[in-house]
Amino acid sequence: MRTNAKPKAVHSPLPWKSEILPTDSIGIFSESSPCRVMKIEWVNGLDDMDHANAALIVQAVNSHAALVAALKECRKELGYMGSEFDSLVKEADDALKLAGEEI
Repeated sequence: MRTNAKPKAVHSPLPWKSEILPTDSIGIFSESSPCRVMKIEWVNGLDDMDHANAALIVQAVNSHAALVAALKECRKELGYMGSEFDSLVKEADDALKLAGEEI
């Protein structure tokens, strides 16, 4: 059976960085690509929260793969340690699902 499913999109290469743009906005860019990933702007100007949000986005994106890999390894080891760790295994599984990983 043939489907019209679109292939999974690939995000811009990592790592990402944020920069203040001359248009009173914040750009998030791939360090290895000249193209902007996204732009954060506010009609009445940027404030500290906007800068903090941009920094959090960059930090989360840049650390995602390493955190997922570490959690998968911890989850695997917890699986060997007995049923008293089942609640931690479930928490790890839930977190991995939130990260878009298949369990």
